[in-house]
Amino acid sequence: MGFSYCTSMETHVRNDLLYSKFSEKTKLWIDLVSHVVVLLPFILVIIYHSWFFMMRAYVTAEGSIDPGGLPHRWIIKSVLVLSFVLFGIATVARSIAIVAKLRKLTGDAN
Repeated sequence: MGFSYCTSMETHVRNDLLYSKFSEKTKLWIDLVSHVVVLLPFILVIIYHSWFFMMRAYVTAEGSIDPGGLPHRWIIKSVLVLSFVLFGIATVARSIAIVAKLRKLTGDAN
């Protein structure tokens, strides 16, 4: 869930070696392409696989074999799905904000 916060607040770590030398418009394009081409497909793959991971635990009533352990492991496994859904929402929101900034920069140039 920390990924979601970092993405929405732009506090994520990135390699600024070359990035800091680019113009604002180029930085926005790099961010947009990396969100749409790399990050969103990755998030969708993780959601897809973690959904079945969680559902298998739910359907089989998977639980801990330890006495006093968690009887429903699907609850813990559902946090993985929830986290990446929130990460996806934050990424889409950030991408929309980037497009808005790009439109504003392009509108200022005309």
